[in-house]
Formats: sequence, C-alpha cells, structure tokens
Amino acid sequence: MAQEIYAFLRSVHNTFPDTPSYLDEFSSVLHAPQTNSTNVLGEILEQLEPTMRMSTSREKMWPHLCEMLSHAQYEPQYADLLFRVAESFPLIHRVEQVLSAERIPAFIDSLLLHDPTAQHEQVMMSIQRYLDTLDSDTRKKINQAMYEQRQTSNEDFLGQIHYILNDQALFEQFEQIFFTDHLTWADRLVLIYQLIQTHKPEVWDRVSLALDQVESSQDTQTYNSYEEYVQKNFLDNGGQKYLDDEAEQAHVEHLMGSMNV
Repeated sequence: MAQEIYAFLRSVHNTFPDTPSYLDEFSSVLHAPQTNSTNVLGEILEQLEPTMRMSTSREKMWPHLCEMLSHAQYEPQYADLLFRVAESFPLIHRVEQVLSAERIPAFIDSLLLHDPTAQHEQVMMSIQRYLDTLDSDTRKKINQAMYEQRQTSNEDFLGQIHYILNDQALFEQFEQIFFTDHLTWADRLVLIYQLIQTHKPEVWDRVSLALDQVESSQDTQTYNSYEEYVQKNFLDNGGQKYLDDEAEQAHVEHLMGSMNV
C-alpha cells in the first residue's frame, strides 16, 4: 500500500518545476490533521483542488487523489499511512535515484511506515537490517544518499520559506532567527511568529506548516552516515543486546516451529 501511495506522490511531484514548489503547494497541505474538524480531509481537498487543476497533467490525477482521501476519511489506518508516506517522500525519492526500481519497495518497507507504533530506534534498525542485505557498493551509495538528504532538508525547507515569503528582506530576518545558535526551538518559534505576524501575517499558516515538518528532523549532532547514526544512538546504548535478544528469540521460534511440524 505504501508503495502505491509513493508512486502517486512521485507522479504529482514530477508535475512541479522544483521540490520547493511541490513542498509548498502540495505536500504542505497534505499533512496529518492538526484540528478536530470532522471534515478535515474534505478541507484538504478543497485547498488542493486549485493546485491540482493548475496543469493538465495534474488535473488528470485529481480523481485519484479524491478517491485516496475519500478512502482515508473512512479508514484511519490508511489516512495515517498516507500522511506518513507524504512526510517521508523526500527521503524515499532521493534513495530511489540510487536503487533499481525493483528494490525501492523493500526500502519503503524498511521505513515501517505501515506501523504507527514504531519508535525511531526501531525504524533506524529496520533500515540498517535492510542495508545489510545489499552489496557494499550499493549500501555505501544509499548511506550517502540518506546522509545528503538529511543535510539538504534544511535547504529544501529554506527554499520553501523563501517561496512562501516572497520577500528577500523578510526572508533574511527569518534566517537570522532560525540560525541563532543560543536559541531553543521554542524561542525560535516565538520570534518567527512575531516576525511574520508583524510583516506578513497572511502567510503564517503556511510558514507554521513548514516549521512543523522541519521540527521532527532537528538534530544537533552531525553524522557521516546513517550507519554512524545507528551506531552512536542505538547500538552503543544497549541496542546491540536488543538485536542479539531478537535473534535468539527468532532462533527459538524457528526451533519450536520445526518441532510443531
């Protein structure tokens, strides 16, 4: 299911001139509901309709998008999956440039997007287990692609903000606040809110959505690859024992299964 959703989003992405345009005009709207509205998915469709009808190729996809969101309206699990795939799209799209078409579904599966209860550490270990099934050259290329995606996420975010603000002087003030080292994330949000409300309050909703998306990727430490990230944040903190225990449990289950047969 996640693969089908990704394939559709990729088709939509390809109709935009660049990634910032896609993120601002489409992806920023297609996000997990943050309100208690009973018709939030209908509201998402209403916001997306002008964008989808803006080009002939996109307009042809409009019925499919309506069908997907109608399904999401009555199937909360599908809705969660849809929003998680949309959020992970930039990473999957970058890795797809390295992997062959037949291998990308397995990578998508490794992200555990189908499991809303999956913790960050579990996802990282799932990705690592997938990488371990690949040859060393492909593994290095994917690690590099994922590392580059992490490094460029801020660039994509800033491109999106620049596009939204459409005001170079205001954008430079935004950058100054965003990259002030001594500020906490909460302090940054307050100052950015005050800045936007003072100069261009009509775009705050779009800016806040972009900030919500980038917040989850904030990490103060830099790593050379996802392998290093996994090692320092999981394996070095007891994760290796977790893996060993999992392997032992799998072995026991295999033996029990053989005995049952």
